Amino acid sequence: MVSELRFAPHFTGHWGCKDVVHKMWFIYDFDSKEQVLQFIPPLMRPWEHIVELNKSRVEDVAQYAME
Repeated sequence: MVSELRFAPHFTGHWGCKDVVHKMWFIYDFDSKEQVLQFIPPLMRPWEHIVELNKSRVEDVAQYAME
């Protein structure tokens, strides 16, 4: 993976090593999780966790906490 990343400057990874979490996160915009899986190399897919992120206002979060 490291050699692939050297030749693919469009990969912007976020590392957690400073907090002893030796993982890398990528943040991209895709239309579906299926589309994400096509982007991930097949050998890495069994270990990947795809998480849909969303933006919320503080007011929205407070409303969910009251429900």
